[in-house]
Amino acid sequence: MKRTDPAKRFWAHVSIGESGECWEWNAHRNIKGYGLFADFTPQYGGKTQGAHRWAWIFTRGEIGGGLFVCHKCDNPGCVNPAHLFLGTNSDNQLDSYRKGRRRHLAGARASNARLTPFQVSIIRRVGDSVPSRQLGEVFGVGKSQILRIRRNESWVTE
Repeated sequence: MKRTDPAKRFWAHVSIGESGECWEWNAHRNIKGYGLFADFTPQYGGKTQGAHRWAWIFTRGEIGGGLFVCHKCDNPGCVNPAHLFLGTNSDNQLDSYRKGRRRHLAGARASNARLTPFQVSIIRRVGDSVPSRQLGEVFGVGKSQILRIRRNESWVTE
């Protein structure tokens, strides 16, 4: 059985609007409104990802490790490559905060924050030269929190 080109199959589910408008995903979406798509080629083996991520892959290439495909337009169903940008989880959270979609940022502004921005800068500066478990003991947080800070998945700084 001949398989359809994944990119052709993908774009068949997209309503392309006028220049500058969102391109809506017209197939399966998750509960938050993000489109879902799976590529069954050997390269991806049926992996399901957000349709906006596939739009990036099909138009701009692979996504670097740990990066998110974020929406400039704040429309989770949009797959217009001109409305997408790459960023870390921190970039995505900060973008959301600046656009008024979040009341607070993870980090110093969080009511339950255990660390200060200075402590976070130390954790990021020492890198892997000090084990995460040891840093966690020094700062009174868990090893997993130290790892999230190091990967910029936690503790947004403006």
